[in-house]
Amino acid sequence: MPSANTSHQPKEIVPHRYLNVLAVVTFCLIFASISLAQSGRNQTQSQAGTAPPGSSPAGSVDKKDQVPSPAFIVVTAAPDEFQQTRAFSGFSHPASLEYQARGGCLLELKNIPGAKVSEDEDVALWEARETALAEDKAWVIWMELRWDKTISTYDPTPFRLRYLLFEPGTGRIAASGVGKGVRQTWGRPQPRYTSLEEQLREAGRDVAAQVLSELKRGK
Repeated sequence: MPSANTSHQPKEIVPHRYLNVLAVVTFCLIFASISLAQSGRNQTQSQAGTAPPGSSPAGSVDKKDQVPSPAFIVVTAAPDEFQQTRAFSGFSHPASLEYQARGGCLLELKNIPGAKVSEDEDVALWEARETALAEDKAWVIWMELRWDKTISTYDPTPFRLRYLLFEPGTGRIAASGVGKGVRQTWGRPQPRYTSLEEQLREAGRDVAAQVLSELKRGK
């Protein structure tokens, strides 16, 4: 039988240099993808941790939002000895009546968190205004205690505690009024009898309440 001549074609062999190039290209692609992933993650973390321009860090308070603590100087005019003698004719009167009124006002103002309060006595009206002119932040509350000739049945308080509120820096009168020693509410029975000292302290507290209300309304 005739022998079949089978021709064996040689297999195609890829040169080693092509394999090396392919390996290098594959390695570069893998390295590039890893680098891009890490870069994107770092950029995201950086953006998350960076506050936008003009904003304050978390937990901090912007100085613009900080409300300055209020400051007050509470002063009383010198007592009118002639009026006191006439009002308390026939019996003695307690000493330091202006002190009682001033003390009630001070206690009410000190209830404000961070408030700075000081006091003085025997201060004339023009001195109170001069004090306000020289101040940058402190409001000056000037109080004057005056006594009525007679005690009315409808008004058991025998005195009038007049006040003026001076604006710091300008000396302008920002508010004025009279402190009430007895608070009467319509529809309720007459309040119990209170001593003169208690009435004076209550009048001072009422002055402080009026001042705070005026300052709140003026904001």
